[in-house]
Amino acid sequence: MPRAQKRQDHAGEALDEADFRASTADLFQRDERRKAKIPQVVVPDNESDSDDGSESIAVTLPSVYEFCLRAEGPEGALKFSKFAPEEFEQLWTVVYPHVKEHWNVGRGKKCRYAARYVFFMTLTTLKHLGKWDIVSRVFKIPPSSFQKMVRRFMDAASPFLYEAFVESINDKWTLGKIVRSGHAFQNFPYARYATDVTFQQANKPAGNMNEIKPYYSGKHHLYGYKVEVSVLPNGLAINCTDHTGGSTHDAAIFKDNVAFHARAMRKQEDDRGLRDEGRLHEVYPKDWAVLVDKGYQGMARECRAIHPVKSKRLQPLSLEDACYNDKLARDRVIVENFFGRLKTLWGICSDKWRFDEASYDLYFRACVALTNVHVRLRPLRGDDGKDYSKYDARLCEIGTELLEKQKKKRKRYQANRAARLCTAYRRRTSYYSSVSVGSEDVDSDAETRL
Repeated sequence: MPRAQKRQDHAGEALDEADFRASTADLFQRDERRKAKIPQVVVPDNESDSDDGSESIAVTLPSVYEFCLRAEGPEGALKFSKFAPEEFEQLWTVVYPHVKEHWNVGRGKKCRYAARYVFFMTLTTLKHLGKWDIVSRVFKIPPSSFQKMVRRFMDAASPFLYEAFVESINDKWTLGKIVRSGHAFQNFPYARYATDVTFQQANKPAGNMNEIKPYYSGKHHLYGYKVEVSVLPNGLAINCTDHTGGSTHDAAIFKDNVAFHARAMRKQEDDRGLRDEGRLHEVYPKDWAVLVDKGYQGMARECRAIHPVKSKRLQPLSLEDACYNDKLARDRVIVENFFGRLKTLWGICSDKWRFDEASYDLYFRACVALTNVHVRLRPLRGDDGKDYSKYDARLCEIGTELLEKQKKKRKRYQANRAARLCTAYRRRTSYYSSVSVGSEDVDSDAETRL
């Protein structure tokens, strides 16, 4: 039996500054084109092992991060990862102890890149990812190898990022601390946080109608995923649910996450000195309130949810109710501002999701955690909420365009079918008429002979 040939380990190609600048220019142009689509939207009025089984020795390749700094400068690093060099170093200081223990350890082939550089490439992936080959081409890595490397790193880092920068926020920022820091809601100071759902377009799933129907959003007319995020008044997220299909109602997602809401709304020892005379305080004396939108009508029967007043049929809202809804919207806009920052920072959360559904929560939660880090450095602004409104309006436009294409396709099919049926009818009519004329000629000939 011939000796098995060992598969060669492809060494990393030498990096050249000219090629690197050309590749990054194309990457940045794609990012600018992606961002340019949003401002154009008009918002309507109403996110190999070796053959012999021996362990491979990890060979560290040259620093990708330092090479990027030399080629593009600090501004280039900011464009790549949305973090300045100093901010990246601070973030890496927090992440490194966990990554050191859980990534690139154990038996098997090791990654050839140092963990610090893989983290930088992962941030670049989260910011620019539309397709794997676009980002991997910048770092001179085959797309399949690049995808596996980033996915394995995310398996190790994403749970830690979510725990360190999202779950810990819920325990740290009680309502008492929020009030003392001056970040409480202006109109509803007895509410601890606000909750809302965001939608991201995805590929149409395979299967029969019963299997793909739960993923269709009637509002956007697109297939995709929904995720519920809860945000404190200071702009930091404290919870992110697992994704569900686009057809799932917002209230249903809230009910499935009721365990978190019951724990997050519970009054703590630090909150005893705060006065609570807001709505539903007599019904729920041990809980703070949560601000939700009009899609959560009726949730006040199950928890202390503050939602807008809905007008009844043929009965417009009174001036008092309209003012109440306006005040609620001003406080609850913090969630939309967070979604706007999330979609603006990370292209993987704003572009169409083209990858496997099983990894969606892994990437989305990491983006939520990194957005919290970014909000700490640069607080949320009203422009973030406007960006999210344009993003949502853009999704509605895409869905409307697809519906129009489907209608035109159906009309074209119906017209072609009508033309085929008309042609077939004419052929049958001409055939029967020719047969009848032929029979009449035969009868006339017979009479002539007689």
